[in-house]
Amino acid sequence: MTLQHKVGFCLCVILGGVGYTGYKFGHIAEDYLLSSSSTVVETRSPAKHGSADFLVETGALAGKSTYFFVHDAAEAAGKPLCVGGPYVSDGPVKMQEAVWSKDGSVVAVRAHVGGSGDHRFSIYDGTFWMDAYDFRTHHAVVEGSNLDARSKAIARLLKQRGSVSAQKLSTPLGVGKALTAEERRKYDTLDEDYRTLYNRADGSKN
Repeated sequence: MTLQHKVGFCLCVILGGVGYTGYKFGHIAEDYLLSSSSTVVETRSPAKHGSADFLVETGALAGKSTYFFVHDAAEAAGKPLCVGGPYVSDGPVKMQEAVWSKDGSVVAVRAHVGGSGDHRFSIYDGTFWMDAYDFRTHHAVVEGSNLDARSKAIARLLKQRGSVSAQKLSTPLGVGKALTAEERRKYDTLDEDYRTLYNRADGSKN
């Protein structure tokens, strides 16, 4: 082997090692970010219809984004299904609480809504029912072309199921279970575009 070939071989080995190290470091960094910033809080149906998980992710600037998932044995073999979110602590939709209907068949999220002004609102529009899941029909509530109509549709459904039970999960969500990177990957977040329910850019008054 000539000197030139030896140098080329050594460079290939070095570059290969650097590439592998970078690949491994990338995965380690990804695992760290997923596991260190993600917690989940669970609430179970009082009638054992299923459960709801609230995935809380903490951002670099201490802001929190919360996603609403359900576990429904009749859908996706009980894997977590994303129903709503993100509800962002410094955004226009801030989660207030999650509630169950008295018969335990519906879980719904109520949120404070307005023009975003960090952790407070520049304009406050009020509190609305944002998202809900019906374990009888195995579907999320999607009725309503604007925020007020959506909120009223969820309120009607809760009333039909006996109104709101005493079992509530309020924010701040308290201490949740820290997720490993592998556990976090099971939660496939789908960002709900709540702007489609708004009728003005700086808030959502209807």
